[in-house]
Amino acid sequence: MRHIGRHYVQPFNFKYARTGPLFEGRFKSTLVQSADYLMHCVRYIELNPVRAGMTNDPGNYIWSSYKCHAFGKGVKLWTPHEEYLLLGSTESDCAAQYRFLVSQTLSAEVIQKIRHCVNTGLVLGTESFREQVRALRS
Repeated sequence: MRHIGRHYVQPFNFKYARTGPLFEGRFKSTLVQSADYLMHCVRYIELNPVRAGMTNDPGNYIWSSYKCHAFGKGVKLWTPHEEYLLLGSTESDCAAQYRFLVSQTLSAEVIQKIRHCVNTGLVLGTESFREQVRALRS
């Protein structure tokens, strides 16, 4: 993110006659324990524009990867995560399973846990996993 900030933002600002940072606030990340937690995070991210009232469908949000994952729309910037590829034996199976996963409602508890971990820099996982990570940092 720092590289982008240094090498992309200045030319972008010059081209569009603007000033200041391109991204609001700091980039946030958190360590995620397992595939289950990862898929919760993916669903959380894909549904953010819907929760924010920006769209009714995650596929309608221009900056979302939902169309690529859910409908196989080609993309050149990245490759699918191995957990996505494990959703099915073919591309269409993966896409169908992905649509199903995203259609499932995330509980308020899961949403709150993801937000809390990202905003506080905590590890997203079980308490025992958090303790293991804490011990490694010491």
